[in-house]
Amino acid sequence: MNRSIIVSACMLMFASHSAVAQKTVSGFSEVRITDGDSKLIDGQERTEPDIYYIPKDDGTYHAVRLTVAPDGRSDMTVPYIYMNTSRSVCVSWKSSADGAGSVVRYGRDESSLTSSVEAGSNRIAGTYYWNSAVIDNLEPDAVYYYRVESKAGTSAIYRFRTMPSPGSKKKIRVLMIGDHQRNERSDYEWMINAARRTVAERYGDAPFEDNISFIMNVGDQVDGGLSELYETVHLFKSRSVSPSLPTMTVVGNHEYREDPDLRLYKGHYRYDTLSYAGISSGTASYYAYLAGRTLFVALDSDDPSAAQKMWVRKVIAAAAADENVDFIVSVQHRPLYAEQYSGDVSPWMLNEIMPILSSTPKHVLNYSGHHHLYARGQMTDTPVYHIISGGGVGTSAEGYEQLWGKTPDNFNHEEVQKTIDHWTYQIAEFDPVELTMTVETYSIGNSRLALDNVLVDRFVRRLGDSSAPAVPVVKAVQGDVTLPYVFTQEAKDDDVAAVEYQISKNSDFTDIVLDRLTTFEDFYGVDDKYMPLDINAGKDITRLSLENGSLPDGTYYIRTRNRNDNLQWSDYSAPVNFTVVGSTAQAALSLDGRFFRTGSEVAFKYDGAPVGTDAWVGVYVYGKTPGTADLSYHFAYTDGVSGTWRCRIDDPGAYFAVLFKDGGYTEITDRVEFVVSDNCDDQTLPTISTDKKVYAEGDPVVVSYDNAPCIDRDWIGLYERSAVPVSSRCPTYAYVGNTPQGSLTLNVAGTINFESPLKAGVYFAGYFNADGYHESCGRASFVIGRPVILEAGRSEYASTENVEAFYEGLPCFGDEQVAVYGSDGLYGCFPMSGVGGKVDIGRLPAGRYELCVVTDGMIEISERTSVTVTASTSISDVFSARAEVTLVGDNLHVVSPEGVHSVELYGSNGTLFASHRADGSETVVLPFRGYTGVCIVNVNGRVAGKLMSK
Repeated sequence: MNRSIIVSACMLMFASHSAVAQKTVSGFSEVRITDGDSKLIDGQERTEPDIYYIPKDDGTYHAVRLTVAPDGRSDMTVPYIYMNTSRSVCVSWKSSADGAGSVVRYGRDESSLTSSVEAGSNRIAGTYYWNSAVIDNLEPDAVYYYRVESKAGTSAIYRFRTMPSPGSKKKIRVLMIGDHQRNERSDYEWMINAARRTVAERYGDAPFEDNISFIMNVGDQVDGGLSELYETVHLFKSRSVSPSLPTMTVVGNHEYREDPDLRLYKGHYRYDTLSYAGISSGTASYYAYLAGRTLFVALDSDDPSAAQKMWVRKVIAAAAADENVDFIVSVQHRPLYAEQYSGDVSPWMLNEIMPILSSTPKHVLNYSGHHHLYARGQMTDTPVYHIISGGGVGTSAEGYEQLWGKTPDNFNHEEVQKTIDHWTYQIAEFDPVELTMTVETYSIGNSRLALDNVLVDRFVRRLGDSSAPAVPVVKAVQGDVTLPYVFTQEAKDDDVAAVEYQISKNSDFTDIVLDRLTTFEDFYGVDDKYMPLDINAGKDITRLSLENGSLPDGTYYIRTRNRNDNLQWSDYSAPVNFTVVGSTAQAALSLDGRFFRTGSEVAFKYDGAPVGTDAWVGVYVYGKTPGTADLSYHFAYTDGVSGTWRCRIDDPGAYFAVLFKDGGYTEITDRVEFVVSDNCDDQTLPTISTDKKVYAEGDPVVVSYDNAPCIDRDWIGLYERSAVPVSSRCPTYAYVGNTPQGSLTLNVAGTINFESPLKAGVYFAGYFNADGYHESCGRASFVIGRPVILEAGRSEYASTENVEAFYEGLPCFGDEQVAVYGSDGLYGCFPMSGVGGKVDIGRLPAGRYELCVVTDGMIEISERTSVTVTASTSISDVFSARAEVTLVGDNLHVVSPEGVHSVELYGSNGTLFASHRADGSETVVLPFRGYTGVCIVNVNGRVAGKLMSK
């Protein structure tokens, strides 16, 4: 496709890129009523939440947004269907009385509901009963009708359609909307009704559920884990579609609020009964759901556990080999990247889970929410799109609505091409015949802008098309390079959607000093009419501009590659070398130290400052945002290209300094952080430590601190190891006080936020300044319980086979091992490395063994798993001749006909106190002194004998 056509199409999206011309909206108003009431709009009494467009004399429209609020609690909600498969569906509803004995009647004919199934009833809270019935043994891709007959009343008759049969080549379409946790506005219902109109325009007037397979909500269906909110927010806002169109959900951070164990969420949803390829998570908080030939992997981004990660590995391994799965879509609440509140993301998803998901090319889309807007990007090194769809929030309350110009911590990520602050929904279509995924995003505007169902984004992933752009050529450099300079490609390719340039100090690109990705579109911010602003419009992305000072003098190599709109990269171009001369210094700011006493004069050294353009250095309290209402603590304009600026800091606190250009707030150096206090400096650095490395579940955690800054309201808190403190709730913390040496006891009642003892996991203690999130010292890591997941490759091996063990969630202390216990006790220990991986244990003699992960002192941090090894009659079974170990004086003699590759010495308590890597010789002599008592000797990873040294 010609790139100029793509650009034109994208520009048209914000006008009328749809099957039907969109109405031009010149104004809007909002009206709110209570359910059961009505409002006269354009001559008609309106009762349903929707956007009503009233024509004006000038040909434009005035939009009236009608919000309908719930009228208290109900005795019985309309049915809610979910977990729709080719053979079954779950029908649920809330009642105010025990619904045991209620019946769901169903059939293929609306007038003949001849089959029935009895419902179960679960009391969730007070007079809140959740009733559920699974209708099974259904026909694939078939329409059924049903009615609920409950003690609380009888429902209307509704229809639904089952999923296509496994392996079917029928398309499926999914409606995606996230974060509808509040109901001050009915924007979730407005988008559902807008989607109905779009679907009717695009696919015909068949019932909605015939053209859309299900709705995928992406977390924060409620604002907190309270039964009232499940009823008056999620169920109420879903009532127009929930009886006929299945809804699937994932866990958001607000489901955990007031309900840390997800008791209410798990009480509503039985996702724990779902399995794929025989693999079940055993929990409702994450699951795999097969819809046609598309597998949805629904994850809990607030539970970065080893168990969930191990489950993901199994699911993806099975799906990669499954000929009936064409597409994989991962879904979780917290996003991979964000351009507003940019730190509020999930590093665990990005760094640990995405590499597993994208190990197969079937993974085409990552879908998230949490941020109340729309964003879309693509991974750099894998052909995977990622989106945020969190526009259904239903409120303009501070901290909820995200509008450009009103949010902090904004950052323009290369990996994100659009951030649009609108209320949007997506229709994602998966076509197994063409092997294409098509996602379209439609907007109805936001609190300051009204739109009529405008298409604002569309992207396609074509799995059957592996064609890539031609390998580009960097135009040769003539002579030395003086900055500023523009690198270009020899030929311009109109099909290029993204370009990456790399500059390295060597020709094999192992010392890269610049890596820049540019995409043909970059919607970041809004124009004066609050419409999305493409800051790359009209830009030739095949050019790389280097500013003066961006590289110091020297010789470099440059290469480039191009990407098409199907996310396929060309190969890198041949490197071109060039030499930079006459470069000004790179902008830099430094500080000689990090900790200073109150009242100290602090000296900032700057270099590479622009001259004559009002460059300046600003000092800010940590957590403040330059360019907003937050004022600097101190500032000064620079005097020349380089120099030193001194200022006195009289107030204890955490600070940062940064160099700005052009008299504005464009930061041209990294921020330099420092701490001012009465208690520490660079000669008396603060530290923290825990009293144990491993705790039993329920144990208090004692955190000691030394040389603490003790700034007003400094605090120590415990976090799960992958948590981002600034965007994660701290489950237990306490303030430090005024004494620089001391300790706090956490994970106990009486500490702030404490609700229940921390569950098994890997955690860290952090020291934070002044009620904020600046960390003054290194974290102290520790383990609670047995959180590491260890599984043997198989439950049974022959004695001639190599035993394997797989693990996830290692705390990475550096001393973890897999301990193998046989009938005679410890058989051997095998080293581990990395958070997850595999350990080759090798061949074991016949017998039953237990494996577990241990750390220092043989403390077990995983549950034990059993392995049975059966005897082999093979003549190659030579365990009896493995090694001979003899202590002669102060030397240990080790002889093995297999060759000696490793020797490890353990104390009787299992503590490793010496190890040696040998070259494979049959005989090895090692010094052995300074140890008394029983010693266990491992040779080549297996126990070879015990020695007694006196």
